[in-house]
Amino acid sequence: MSRIMTDQAPDIRTDFFADRMQTMLSEASAALMVSIGHRCGLFSAVSRLDWFSAENLSTSTGLSERFLCSWLDCLSAAGILECDAENGTYRLPRQHAAVLTDGGAVANMASQMQQVAMLAGVEGLVADSFRHRQGVHPLTYTRFQEINGAVSRDGATDSLESIISLAPGMQGKLERGVAVLEVGCGSGELLTALARRFPRSRFRGIDISDKAIRLARKLQLRSCCPNLEFEQCSMLSQPEAMQYDLVLACNVVRNCSDSEAMLSAIHLSLRIDGLLVMCESQTSPDSHRTGKDRLEAYHHAYECMVSLPQALALGGGRANAFPDDAELGGMLTRIGFSKPRPAPGRKWTGLRWSVASRQSKPLPGKLPWHQLQSIHSMPV
Repeated sequence: MSRIMTDQAPDIRTDFFADRMQTMLSEASAALMVSIGHRCGLFSAVSRLDWFSAENLSTSTGLSERFLCSWLDCLSAAGILECDAENGTYRLPRQHAAVLTDGGAVANMASQMQQVAMLAGVEGLVADSFRHRQGVHPLTYTRFQEINGAVSRDGATDSLESIISLAPGMQGKLERGVAVLEVGCGSGELLTALARRFPRSRFRGIDISDKAIRLARKLQLRSCCPNLEFEQCSMLSQPEAMQYDLVLACNVVRNCSDSEAMLSAIHLSLRIDGLLVMCESQTSPDSHRTGKDRLEAYHHAYECMVSLPQALALGGGRANAFPDDAELGGMLTRIGFSKPRPAPGRKWTGLRWSVASRQSKPLPGKLPWHQLQSIHSMPV
């Protein structure tokens, strides 16, 4: 068989695909180097320089010149940096700096590249999950909270503006004082920013990760916010009937083991006409123009390596990664929310914000029996 294949003329499609695999390997390697550059503060440093050498960069940052030489050569080969080979100098074009540093036209993509490193760190465990079907516990993702906290920190200002713009009068209510809960608060960046801005409102964040809550409490102490508290718990294990005027849920739908039960518990916790503000990962900004989502493969990889393994480890049989508007809207209206309204976006941040208000009791069968009893005994 091998002799027959050798005698055949090579298929040009095979050559093209082999080239694509080589490019994929090179791009994945460059993505990790971008992540390292972000963690070391290199993009911020080089964005302030014109043409520079590895020696110049080492002097200004205090980092190893030998490592910087390899880093610069990699990013030059990837087309991220410009290189003057004759003089041994490099430059970060301002158009690239706008994408790799804070304050640019889109979210800081250098920060987002840390997701590649996080996925690579659990590759072996996920491969094992294909065989034993047991999933991977969220606590195993050692840098998960750190990375998502950094992404939240980078987008906190835009997230605040998105939240405030979602519903008429929301800023006035927050200024006068309301009760706010964030489900899956992570390291607490967003909730802390809200607590600083609206000192008359009361804010509470919950997360199942002990590490996330420790990070959030450290941030709270540094921020001196007496109107803010964090607690390690699950929304499903501690339902609180009609306690909150506003509930925030960022990437909760896609990561929990039972999305509909989670949304039903959130519905229970809201006062009548209370608001649920959600954000979920969205498609790339040119997907509507080209008909092709550049991040589609990443979305499926995230589902396979994060959402599904975590859902299985926590007892769920499925994960709801990146639900589209129709799926999410149908789920919310069945539970008793209004149809979700999208937030007006000022720039692409990788997140899709939307709001829904509590309108009625949830449908039977969406919550455990004891919770349903408490709902139906409440006046509405």
